[in-house]
Amino acid sequence: MNTRDSLYRRVLQDRQDLFNRALADGIYTPFIYPWDTLPVVFLILGVTVAPRLPSLLGRISRYTLTLSSLWYLLIRWPYVRTVGLTAGYGIGLAGFWGLIMTVILLILHDPGKDFRRIEVRRTKKERRASAPSANGPESQSQNGLVRKRALPDLREASKEDEAVTGTAHGLQAYELVWQEQPREFFHLLDWSADLMTTFRGINWNTRVPIKTYVVPPPEGHPPRLSAEAQRLNEGALQRLQRSSIRNFLCYYVLTDFLKTLMMTDSYWLGLTAIDAPTPWPWLARLNQVVPYATKFCRLGISMAAVVTALTLIFSLNPLFFGTILPYLLDDKLYVITKSPLLEVWMYPPQWGNMFMTLCNKGLAGMWSTWWHQMFRYGISEPAKLLTQRLNISPRSQLGRAIQLFVAFGLTASIHAAASSTTFSIIPGRPWHPFIFFISQAVGIMVQTEVARRLNKIGEFPKIARQAGNFLFVFVFLWYTGPYLSDDFARCQIWLFEPVPISIFRGLGFGSADCWFPWYQFPEGGRWLGWWNGGRWYNSGIGMF
Repeated sequence: MNTRDSLYRRVLQDRQDLFNRALADGIYTPFIYPWDTLPVVFLILGVTVAPRLPSLLGRISRYTLTLSSLWYLLIRWPYVRTVGLTAGYGIGLAGFWGLIMTVILLILHDPGKDFRRIEVRRTKKERRASAPSANGPESQSQNGLVRKRALPDLREASKEDEAVTGTAHGLQAYELVWQEQPREFFHLLDWSADLMTTFRGINWNTRVPIKTYVVPPPEGHPPRLSAEAQRLNEGALQRLQRSSIRNFLCYYVLTDFLKTLMMTDSYWLGLTAIDAPTPWPWLARLNQVVPYATKFCRLGISMAAVVTALTLIFSLNPLFFGTILPYLLDDKLYVITKSPLLEVWMYPPQWGNMFMTLCNKGLAGMWSTWWHQMFRYGISEPAKLLTQRLNISPRSQLGRAIQLFVAFGLTASIHAAASSTTFSIIPGRPWHPFIFFISQAVGIMVQTEVARRLNKIGEFPKIARQAGNFLFVFVFLWYTGPYLSDDFARCQIWLFEPVPISIFRGLGFGSADCWFPWYQFPEGGRWLGWWNGGRWYNSGIGMF
C-alpha cells in the first residue's frame, strides 16, 4: 500500500472512529427511517389530501403541515449526521430543498387548482380508426396533440389490431393533454409524485421556459410544440436513448478518474488549505515557475468534479425514464404513469455553451445560461410571486434586484444547510458557501452597472466586450471560488464513493486493491443497520 493510499484510508478510518464515538456518546444519531422522512409525508398529505377538504380547512391544513415540516427539520437537523449521503451533505441539501418546495406547493400555491401537467392519453378506438395512417409522426385532434410513437420492443401489431386502430405496425397513437389534479387514486399518486419530485417541471404549466419546449397554451387548448421541437421529436427517440447510454458511460469513467486523482491530494481529503504545497511533483515544479498554479489547478479540478458528478446524475434521467423503463415495461409504460416519458423534449440539455456564454453574457450568463437549472424553479418562483404581490415590474431595476438576491439567497441557504449537516474531521463553515452565492448576486449587479456605464462612453469592439466579460468572470471566481471549494473539501464530500466499480483503482491507480469501493468499509463502518434510540419514535433503520 503506497503512502497516498495509506493517507486516504487513514482519513476514512479517523472520520469513522469520530463518528462512532459521537453516536455512542449520544451527540448525534444517524438518519432514521421512517421518522426522518416525516417532512415528505407532510408534503404528500398537503398535495393529495388538503385539496379535498373544504376551502378554509384545506388552507389551514396546508399551513399546519408546512409548519410541522419546518418544526421537525429544526429539531432534528442539529442531531442527524451520517458519513454516507456525501458525508451528510445530502441531509441538509435535501431537507432545505424539500422545505422550499413545501412552501411553494402548499403556501404560495394551491396544489388542487394551480398546477396542470401534460400527460399521455391513448386515443380512443373510434378516433384511431379515423386517424391517418402513420405516414407522418403526428396529427392534431380536438383534445390534444396526437402522436404515433414506436415503443421500444413493442409487440408486433396483428392485422386485426391494425384494422381497428388504423396505425402502422409497431406504432401506437396517443395524444398529449393538460391534466389538472385528478381524483382517481392511482392517477393522483402518479400526478402528485411527479409534482413533488420534479425539478425543472418540464411538462408542467409552471415550468422554466426552454427554447425547444412544449408551449403552454391558454386553458382549454391542447399543448403545442414549437417547430424546432417537432423537428427534434421526429425520429429522435432512438438517438436520445443511444446518447443517454453513451453519456452515462463516458461520465461514469470520467467521475471515476477524477475521484482516483483527487484522493491523492490532502486538499480534497479536507486536511489542508487550497494554497498548501501539493503532493504532485509536476505541479510543485510548475508552481515554482507559475505562482498560484496549485490554487488554479485545485479550483479547476474541483469545478470539473462538480460538473462531472452532476452530469453523471443528470444522465440517469434519460437513461432510466427514457430508455430502461420503456424497455422493461414495454406497452405497459403508460399504464404505470401518464407522464410523456417518450417525448424527446422531456430531456432538454442540462448545460449551455460555457465559453461563449461567459464571453457574451459574463457572470449573469454563467448562472442563468451555462450552469445547470435544476433548482431554478424552486429559487425563482418565490421571487416571482413576491414581485407580483408587491406590484413591482420584474423588468424594473428594483424587480431585477429582488429576483437576483432572493434566488441567490435561497441557493446560498441550501448549500449552507448542506454544509451544516456534514460530519467531517475538520468542521465545515456554513457561512462560506453562503458568502460565495450572495457574492455572485453582488458581482452580477456590479458587472451589469459597469457595462451600462461603459456603453454610455462609447461603442467598444465586440471582441473587447467579450474579453472583458470573460476576464471579469475569471477574476471574480478566482477570489470567491475558494469559499465554496474549500467548504466542499473541509466537509469531506470528496471522500464519498461515487461509483460501485472503480476501473482506475482496480488497475492500480490511487487505491490499488479497490475494484469495488462501495464494499471497502473502514473498520466499524456500514451502510444500514437497526438503530435503537431507547424509545419507539427514536428507533428505526439507521443510515450510517
